[in-house]
Amino acid sequence: MILVPLFLQMRRLGLVNSYWGMIMPMVAWPFGMFLIRKIMPNIPNELIDAARIDGASEFGIYRRIILPLTKPALGALGILTLSSSGKVAT
Repeated sequence: MILVPLFLQMRRLGLVNSYWGMIMPMVAWPFGMFLIRKIMPNIPNELIDAARIDGASEFGIYRRIILPLTKPALGALGILTLSSSGKVAT
């Protein structure tokens, strides 16, 4: 049921026959959302407030503070995504 709309969406994005076309749909699965959701509340609000006081934009806060703190979870999600997408493809 979701295979055809997923293919159409990847074709619109130009990701057919690429690794990103396999990775992107798997990241949005419920496990990925659950994993990232469990990590985000552990980021101290004081770091975000300090960045705002220093004049960082919202994207800058995400890129320089939140993203480096979530790299271990994103790495684990990437490994699980690649290992599970290999099983689906065979």
